[in-house]
Amino acid sequence: MDVNATRNGFTLIELLIALAVATLLLAVGVPSFLELRQQLALRGAAFQLLETVHLGKSEALKRDLDTLSIKFITPSSGNWCVRVTDTPSTCVSCDKQSSACAIEGDGGVRGIDSEGYPELSLSHDYASNVLQVTNRRAGLTAGAGELILSDSKSVCVVSRALGQVKICTPSDRDGLLGVNRCEESECAL
Repeated sequence: MDVNATRNGFTLIELLIALAVATLLLAVGVPSFLELRQQLALRGAAFQLLETVHLGKSEALKRDLDTLSIKFITPSSGNWCVRVTDTPSTCVSCDKQSSACAIEGDGGVRGIDSEGYPELSLSHDYASNVLQVTNRRAGLTAGAGELILSDSKSVCVVSRALGQVKICTPSDRDGLLGVNRCEESECAL
């Protein structure tokens, strides 16, 4: 047997050490990745809710309607949705096939659903589950809608009567990547 022969491959000990290091890296990295994924989903849903409010304002302006409604629908089944509609009294279902939430009967369904965000729940403080939007610069119902991920993470979409809408993290919850904290009384649902 040649003592100077080159060795090909790994020994069993080297392979086991490499597997142990890879397992340790995965054990440390996976929870961080899952946490980041949840935060990004929460932030994405908040921006989509914010965009729904902006869509309501632009639809009211485009169609020359005095008011449109952002309807918050939270049935007991746990599913929720937010719809832009001109008939908030008949818009009571999250069904995407229903035209009850359409604007001027155009058949379109506009808004956000829990279908895309099953781990989130929704709460709000709007009377009659409606945020009123006008086609004027200053024209919103003051209040907040909160998307909740867990006891420690949530994000609010806050509307003011002067027409401003913003996203913030409640002061009593963990911060969220890229989202500022709410002022003390802004998101106290």
